[in-house]
Amino acid sequence: MATVLLVDDEPSVREVVRLYAEANGLTVVGEAVNGREGVDLTARLQPDVIVLDHEMPEMTGLDALPRIRRRAPNAVIVFYTGGTAGIAEHALAMGAAAYVTKNESPKALVQTVVALVLGRPRVAP
Repeated sequence: MATVLLVDDEPSVREVVRLYAEANGLTVVGEAVNGREGVDLTARLQPDVIVLDHEMPEMTGLDALPRIRRRAPNAVIVFYTGGTAGIAEHALAMGAAAYVTKNESPKALVQTVVALVLGRPRVAP
């Protein structure tokens, strides 16, 4: 269906999201532990979708987002973070397609990704 890059500093988050993604026909092509690595992997792997956390070491998701957007202008970027609504609005203004809080389940995140890949609007969980 689509290729996905996971950018999150928490290994357990990446593992659970990977399992849900693969169970829903998505192919996880890479994982990054910070924004800087996410930018590099985006340039190299050219994924269809990037799931991007905000609070990470070395480079935050908001700092990485414009760099990722330049390297993969057609990629769907989904912010997945425990951040505040202000961060969500900023991420959306910078080119993220959707924002999912970590209060929502990884299943809701993957449902959002699948809906966006299929060209459907995000359905609230």
